[in-house]
Amino acid sequence: MTETLTPVAAATLCGDGRCDVALHDGFTLCATHTSQLARDLAAVREVWANLQVTIRRQDATSSAIGGGSTGSRPCINLDALDKGETLASLLNGWAGSLALDYRQRPAAGAAKFLSDHLRLIVKEDWAGDLAQELAESLAECRRTTDRALEILSLGVCGFGDCPGAVTAVVGGHTGRCRECGAVWNVAERQQWAISQAWHAEGSLRLIVSALRASQQITTSYETVKKWAQRGKLYGTCDVATREHRYTAAGILESVRTATTNRARLNA
Repeated sequence: MTETLTPVAAATLCGDGRCDVALHDGFTLCATHTSQLARDLAAVREVWANLQVTIRRQDATSSAIGGGSTGSRPCINLDALDKGETLASLLNGWAGSLALDYRQRPAAGAAKFLSDHLRLIVKEDWAGDLAQELAESLAECRRTTDRALEILSLGVCGFGDCPGAVTAVVGGHTGRCRECGAVWNVAERQQWAISQAWHAEGSLRLIVSALRASQQITTSYETVKKWAQRGKLYGTCDVATREHRYTAAGILESVRTATTNRARLNA
């Protein structure tokens, strides 16, 4: 008796050109690159937000449109605008390939749509193209924002003992580890850093700026400066620089005292 064997479907290679993993069951993207695509889609919201800040902040030498001066530059960052439009076009284009009735939306919305349909995407023959194009576009956007924006260092990540550096765009609400991709709240990281250096000394402007940025206080630098001039805030004098030095603990105590006194007067 002759046994009839059912042929096994031939394996296909991962659609990402950087990979040669063999796949079955109709999948066109391996587990590793599926995870990377998911992370890249999730990163679009933050990258897009940073781009919008970059677009609005012209170069220091730029002039407003219509300024009338020779060689004036537009008051927006055209490079960031171009990179942002490319990212949005890429995401909307692939999303349209997945759904015929798809409606164009901002980049973050298009990325969420693709993320919500990732299980379908990893069986499309264009999944690898999407993964590669998105990774390249995000890299371009990040390079643009890194050049145009001030980057804030938030220390060593520490997530799962990760040694990577956490950075954020000045004015942004979240920072990201450049090694593992972990996302951190900027204010919380700054509060933690200050708590670790509660009695470290620094210039009045530096300490006040750090406390305001981490939302420890809302009092202005000028107000705290007046307290120091009136002897309500004490520091030490650096003999070498002849500059007065203050601590976060001392400034915060002065703020609390002022708040308590004001409450008593209003009672």
